[in-house]
Amino acid sequence: MNKFLVLLSLVLAVLLVSTMTVFAMVTCPGTYNINTWTACFGVHTFPTGVRYVGEFKSGKRHGQGKFTFSNGSIKEGVWKNNNFQNAQKIPGSNNFIKLLLEQDLR
Repeated sequence: MNKFLVLLSLVLAVLLVSTMTVFAMVTCPGTYNINTWTACFGVHTFPTGVRYVGEFKSGKRHGQGKFTFSNGSIKEGVWKNNNFQNAQKIPGSNNFIKLLLEQDLR
């Protein structure tokens, strides 16, 4: 019984920490700015109509994000220093919350 309670406590602690990490991502302030958009989640629409929705670090696409081209094609996954790394969802990321943020930022 004690082992079960310890295991349950560990699982709950991990869930609590992972939830706190999701909520730690703040919305980027104002319109896109390379100097102020860091460690935040935002929507950047380029003059050409291309749009990136996702995480930024030091003004660059960095983390989970979705890039929609003007022809409608989409590149979604992990970005690092403005470069697309791979098409996947980051385990533990809560894309539902990010989708709600995206809706609010429109």
